[in-house]
Amino acid sequence: MPLYLGSQKVGELYLGGTKVGEGWIWDGAQWVQVYASTRPVVSMKMQRTTGISLTSASVYQKITGMSAVTADPYQGTVVVDNELEANGDGSWKLDVAITHSNTTSTSGVRVSKRAAAGGAVSVLQTFQIASTFHSGVSGSVTVPVLRGDRVFVEAMHSNNFDRNITSTTLTATAQ
Repeated sequence: MPLYLGSQKVGELYLGGTKVGEGWIWDGAQWVQVYASTRPVVSMKMQRTTGISLTSASVYQKITGMSAVTADPYQGTVVVDNELEANGDGSWKLDVAITHSNTTSTSGVRVSKRAAAGGAVSVLQTFQIASTFHSGVSGSVTVPVLRGDRVFVEAMHSNNFDRNITSTTLTATAQ
């Protein structure tokens, strides 16, 4: 199994006669974690704590203005164009939530994935609430990801007027 330090191939890693996928190497100043050719994905989080107005009824709109949360355990968070970008291979449990003013009209949130290198976009999961008073929508889904895949949040409402989404959070927990 090839071993990489960042993107530089440095050989293969063995423990006795057994190949292993990751380990630690002393670089002369500090211990550096090294991985096999597929680095495991890390947990990430992004959020928007200020409002955003959805202007079109019953149309999902991408939430913009998302910012990275880099506090422990999300130090590896990478946000590109309001999308979390997987820095390795594995699976993420995606927890998404939006809040808004109290309403009985339908509102929804969905999580979509853009395949690596500008690939196709696919809807992973949609969560909706209708006909009961509510002030937000949330849900979870676990999905496989490859390095470079991106996930993002879209929201909608069914009113004939603007809906102000007051906060949005997307957490990707490595599984």
